[in-house]
Amino acid sequence: TYLKAYQKSKSVDHLSKAGYHLNDLIQIAKDQGIQALYAEALLARSDMFIVAGQDFEAKGDIERAVSIAQFIEDKRLEEEAKTRLRLMTITPEIVTVEEASVGKSLERLSGFKPVAEKLRDIPQPTLFTLITIDRRNALPIFVHHFREKLEMDSALIGGFISAITAFSSELLGQSGLLRSINHEGFTVMMEHKENWIITLIADKESFDVRYKLRTFAQSFEKEFIDSEAGNGVDSKEFDRAVGLVDIIFREE
Repeated sequence: TYLKAYQKSKSVDHLSKAGYHLNDLIQIAKDQGIQALYAEALLARSDMFIVAGQDFEAKGDIERAVSIAQFIEDKRLEEEAKTRLRLMTITPEIVTVEEASVGKSLERLSGFKPVAEKLRDIPQPTLFTLITIDRRNALPIFVHHFREKLEMDSALIGGFISAITAFSSELLGQSGLLRSINHEGFTVMMEHKENWIITLIADKESFDVRYKLRTFAQSFEKEFIDSEAGNGVDSKEFDRAVGLVDIIFREE
């Protein structure tokens, strides 16, 4: 829907939202081990990257789709991905995405039916720390620890995340905002709002946890929409966000 809206409006916001939902679909396919859907979603996201002028990212998605297609022995999917890759490699300066091509990719995704009737149970990630960072001053204004307190400087993390977010936004635009960073057994997930960067540190990412983080980010923004730039973790104004955490992240 958002890709089609972008084709008409050329709005960067529509393109960014299309990428966001494709990332969700990719995460679900990975969680469930549905390799064909994973590859199809990667090809659809490569279309979005090409539209956004991000050819390097598009090439990475296509190469991954080729590998998956070879692994599951899907000749049609493999040939389609290889054809796209050849076009990017031989004539990168004239690569474009036709509306018909985007439409076909989206139609295949919407009509996809997995072979397995029952979805697999996904072990829930271990959640460590939730940090809300004020984008206006890079300070953490709300920190919540789910279990034992991690040895970390939340102010240092806030500055780091703000810096790499600003860098990725400057380099790639809104469609290139980082969603997660993986490093040595930790995953840092991010949701970006106008004034806040909501960050969740866990041992891995899943669609369920991503959905909860997004819900918290939306609720936090609504609850504190009129708040001024904070003074860091000593600010008492955001203490009532603990109630949002209890409601949204409570274990079923």
